[in-house]
Amino acid sequence: MSKRYQKAAEAVKRRNYDYAIELFLQELTLDPDNAEARRALRAAELKKFQEAGADPASNAAYLKALGPWCSAQFARLTGNWEKCMLACEQFLKHAPSNRGMLALLGQAARAAGHQQAAVVAFEELREVDPRSAVALRALAQLYRELGDDARALRYYEELRRLLPTDPEAARAVRDLAAAGATRQVEERTAAGSGSFRDAVRDQQAARAAEVSGRVVRSASEAEEEIERLRQQLDGTSNDAKTYKKIGDLYAKKKDYEEALQAYERSLEAKDDPLVRDAIGDLRLKLLDEEIQALTAAARRGEPAAKGRLAEVKARRLELAIEEYTRRVKQRPTESALRFQLGSYLLKARRHDEAITELQRAVKDPRRGPQARLLLGKCFAAKGLVDLAAKEFERARKSARGMDDLGKEATYNLALLYEQAGQKDKASAELEKIIEVDIAYRDVMKRMEALQAS
Repeated sequence: MSKRYQKAAEAVKRRNYDYAIELFLQELTLDPDNAEARRALRAAELKKFQEAGADPASNAAYLKALGPWCSAQFARLTGNWEKCMLACEQFLKHAPSNRGMLALLGQAARAAGHQQAAVVAFEELREVDPRSAVALRALAQLYRELGDDARALRYYEELRRLLPTDPEAARAVRDLAAAGATRQVEERTAAGSGSFRDAVRDQQAARAAEVSGRVVRSASEAEEEIERLRQQLDGTSNDAKTYKKIGDLYAKKKDYEEALQAYERSLEAKDDPLVRDAIGDLRLKLLDEEIQALTAAARRGEPAAKGRLAEVKARRLELAIEEYTRRVKQRPTESALRFQLGSYLLKARRHDEAITELQRAVKDPRRGPQARLLLGKCFAAKGLVDLAAKEFERARKSARGMDDLGKEATYNLALLYEQAGQKDKASAELEKIIEVDIAYRDVMKRMEALQAS
């Protein structure tokens, strides 16, 4: 670790973020592939924005950093990848979560031969946008180039779930799975262990992995693939990957009970966070189905349905909080998970806990505005009028005029002022909605009540 890096780290501790950022940039100019310094740089930039209450993905960066943006684009066109990387970082000082610039940084780093820097950039892009196909594809390719087939396979599997018909992902999953099984045979043979029958079984597994790499589209194809995989198990109970595939296929068929059993068998064989997530999602879906059935029964007037419905909804909320608490604990940097947990905690009226999670979720460019709206609701429930109003205003500022978010933020602001006895302010907010959507919720009824009081 260089003295410059140590100085930058100390500056972060003192909250002197601008100085720290410049020192980290100097470090990266000398050592572009320093993954640790690049992560520390982005963390310092995000902390600076978080403490300022600003959006780290704001498009305002295009105005503040037009020069670096032009430099990055020109360097890209001329193939000067080192210069492109530096220009990207100069831009990211103003918007550290800008998806387009993170993607360009990753592409430039990869083209320049700085694979570790590219990995960091695409991991940061994935943190901003977990469903980014660009990030998933690049990470899979990079880890394959680096010889980490296990991680490469993981990212290709995620890419295939996102894009089921993607030919590269399907082919790579097939090839990597088959290569993994073949390598096990070679290692066992080289070590002189295992019988000939074991080696043949592993070779068969390699061929089966190649077959299973194809995309299953219909329920009948899924059933055929499930049967083939069950035969492949050959009585074994510790093949975690095969049980997971069976679970995925049952889930695709919406046979959640069978999928759950398969995932649990997979988890018994090997602890896997992705399988735990799948189990959690299935349990929530099973409760969703029960809620739908009970809702229909309550509408038909069945006497016990209403009470049972409330009970199942409460159980679903409790399970969702438990599930997302686990996910946040395992992946604390994924702000999308914190947003989801915060929204569930708000529903459960656990406002202080919700505020903690939502304040960390505001840096997510896709969910930041909605997180601020929910923060406002938390503060309003606690009677903190000024803080609630500030968050509702921030949420509305992030909206595109009076879109759904803009109207909801304005409506909640009106409710806040009405409850605080500030009738003039409440009326002024309701007027903003009435001007664009007179049928929105009960705005006219509220306005008439305010005018009559």
